[in-house]
Amino acid sequence: MQNNPQLNANGELRHLLSIEGLPREVLLGILDTAASFVGVTEREVKKVPLLRGKSVFNLFFEPSTRTRTTFEIAAKRLSADVINLNVAASSQTKGESLLDTVSNLSAMQADLFLVRHGPSGAPFMIARHVKPHEHVLTLLGTLEAFGARYQRLRLLIEPGRSVVGNAGILLTRVIYLKPGTTRRFSVAAASMAWSAPVSTTP
Repeated sequence: MQNNPQLNANGELRHLLSIEGLPREVLLGILDTAASFVGVTEREVKKVPLLRGKSVFNLFFEPSTRTRTTFEIAAKRLSADVINLNVAASSQTKGESLLDTVSNLSAMQADLFLVRHGPSGAPFMIARHVKPHEHVLTLLGTLEAFGARYQRLRLLIEPGRSVVGNAGILLTRVIYLKPGTTRRFSVAAASMAWSAPVSTTP
């Protein structure tokens, strides 16, 4: 735990760069915290004061509209001050290094850097150079967050942890396999029940 750059000396989450190597209790804490905010968007006033007075810098070094907008809205609904970095107009296009860019933004009293960057090691490098009170959260276009051995895997998952977690049995079967030119697709059907487990024949 001490060697994980995402955790502080007390084993508490400081940066979220990958789920690989994180203790189970930390991962469950993330999911439980996220679940507690699910209903915010259904309120008449869609805002909570969790990040009031905090500055969130969105550093998107890859083209993105929907993802950037989604996280910008999420941060604003937590009452954060959100600053979007326009990479096309940033000093990086004039040769400034990634760490120079982060250092300049850090001087503006940043609290959290939300990073989407092509090279996989970039968020880790940023995390090693930010101030003690600053946090780094990385966004990845693939399952790279699960670790190097899963980088070729692509999944589309419909969030349902709160339902599955309360279910007695989760039955899943693959109902269709579709080969593609560069990838394979599978469609799965799943259902949940409260009954006790039963023996099945393979």
